[in-house]
Amino acid sequence: MPSLQTKAWSDATARKGAFISAFHLDLLNDPDASAQPIRFGARLGRKALVDHFGALAGTGVDH
Repeated sequence: MPSLQTKAWSDATARKGAFISAFHLDLLNDPDASAQPIRFGARLGRKALVDHFGALAGTGVDH
């Protein structure tokens, strides 16, 4: 989903301006915990959070 949102935003703004998306984070003690969706975000471990940031970066979003 982030890639669809960022593409639409980039197309609408000629790649100028900020893209903002809310993300509620419940960071678990277990670094290997996989992401479980929660309203507007995820409950996850550190490694899954790093993967999430990587996926966002792959769509052109800086955190």
